Order: sequence, then C-alpha cells, then structure tokens
Amino acid sequence: MRLSDCLTIVRKLNRRVLGYDWHPAARRRLTRRTFAVECLEDRTLLSNAPVFAPDTYSFSINADAAIAAEIGTVLADDMDGDALVYFIDSGNNLDLFTLDSSSGTLKVDADLLTHDGETFNLQVSVDDGTQTDTASVSVVINANTGPTFNQNTYTFNVSEDAVAGTEIGTLAFSNPNSELIDFFINTGDSNGVFSIDDNGKLSLDTDMPDPSGTTYQLNVSVTATISGETDTATVNITVTDAGSSQSYSFNTTSTSPLGSLVGSLEDETGSSSAAAYSVVSGDESMFTVDPAGDVTVNGDLTLEAGNTYVFVVDITDGGTVTTITVTIDVLL
Repeated sequence: MRLSDCLTIVRKLNRRVLGYDWHPAARRRLTRRTFAVECLEDRTLLSNAPVFAPDTYSFSINADAAIAAEIGTVLADDMDGDALVYFIDSGNNLDLFTLDSSSGTLKVDADLLTHDGETFNLQVSVDDGTQTDTASVSVVINANTGPTFNQNTYTFNVSEDAVAGTEIGTLAFSNPNSELIDFFINTGDSNGVFSIDDNGKLSLDTDMPDPSGTTYQLNVSVTATISGETDTATVNITVTDAGSSQSYSFNTTSTSPLGSLVGSLEDETGSSSAAAYSVVSGDESMFTVDPAGDVTVNGDLTLEAGNTYVFVVDITDGGTVTTITVTIDVLL
C-alpha cells in the first residue's frame, strides 16, 4: 500500500472530521500524519477482496472413485497478489470431501459407493488474510454403472488340434466408467483348458485335450475391481475336426474410414447355390459382415490401433452350415 493512497483517504477524512465543532486543540491533534499512519496500519481500508470467478461450480464424480481422486478446482483472483487460503464452510457434514487449502482442488476423502446418485451442495470460501469471498459447489455422485457383456451368450468353435495360446474369440463388453476389471471363468472349465485376458479375449490355456464333437458350456463373469459390480454370460464352445474349419485373417489401418472394405469371405464348399453369411459372435461395433460376405469398417478405428477382433461366422449354403473364423488386426 502506498502513502499517497492513504493520504487521499486522509484528505477526505480530514474534511469530514474537521467540519465538526470540536475543541481547537483536539482538531489540531487530528493531523494528516495521524490518519496516514492509521491508514497504513489498517490494510482493510484499501485491500482488494479475493473474488471467486465463477462463484458457482458444478462437478461430478463416479461412486467408485478412489480416496484422494480429484473432483474439480475452485479458483479465486486477488488483485493485491495476496496468498489465498481455501476452506469448506458447509455441506460436508459426512466428511466425504476435502479442499486443498492452497490450490482450491476438491478431492474425495471417503468411500462414495453408498452415496451413488446423490448430490451434495457445498459452500466454500477463500481468505486473503483480511477479507473473504464465498462460492457454491454442487457435487453429483454418479450412479455406479459397472462393466457388462454385450451379449448374454457367445458361441465359438475350436479345432481339436489347437495348441495352447490359440485365440478362440473375444467376449465383447462395455465399461462405461473405464474401471479396472477382471474376467473369471466360474464354471464349466474344471481342467483349466481356457483363459480370458483383460481385454475379454478367450484363449486355450493348454493344448486342446478333447476330440472333435466335445462341447463346453462356460459361465463367465466380468467384475469391476474396486466397486465389485459384475455381469455374467454363457460361452458355448464346440471342438471341431482338425482342418475342418475355414479361417480368414485380414488387417486394416486405424485411419480406415467408415464403410471401407476390409476383405471378402468366400464359400469353399463347392456348392453352386448362393451362400449367406451371418455373424455368430464377435463385436460388430467396429466391423460388420454383410450377407454377401463382405467385411467392412463399422466404427471409428482412430483409437483401435494394435487391437485384434475375432468373429465366428456361419456360411449357409443349400441347407448346409459351415462355421468359419475371421480375425482382423488393426494396424497403425
């Protein structure tokens, strides 16, 4: 604070104070110097208050958010450049949140799972050492939506001579909250023949031990690691004769536009009748197989580089159904 700023106030105060009918001796003691000293000692006379900008905030956080997860930040400006301290004044009776006193960052401070779908209204304040300002903060706890399988039942084939590591198919799933997830085979695989990785890919964990004609029915689940939300599905697997199943491998790039042709399937049965192609299992959000056997891009592949998609397709030709496997690799 500058002396000239204080003297401006002093002149105004002198005019008001000296206008009263005070004793001359008292008036002489009310000098400009006296007011200037008092002005300099009381910084609130000229200090600029901190100001929230904006003064209303709306945030949301998933119910399974970890403790210390950041929800959002409230910010205040102070024209004097004073150090600011942030506080939660009210609305945090359950101690679910904490506000970083120096940065204004609001964080999770307790388990929110029992509060999914609720909204909390907080009042926060900022203090520059002499003056304060307040703001309103609304925090919505998003109802927890766990991972789910895209299908209730998946059907795959595997050759009787398939070896450990052979990929059988992918269990397409949704994970709207981008949670850490785990896949489990609950029943139907007592000998540990199969395994599922974190991307839902079902593979052989051993060489196929059973002959053609063997069928497996697995009950599988996908579970959110933190929240415990889970979903289940059935997987039917048929062991086929060695070399009896056709398979196709295609690749495309992550820049391939929607509708672009990835490859075409052919009917190798030798029948003269027209064949029809239908997808038995596989994630058709990125690729699709039309009835004529053309495989085309069906989604945005921008973020899919490095991913592999596996489809099981039935070819129906003159009453005969042949099952084939189609593998598509997305390249950079």
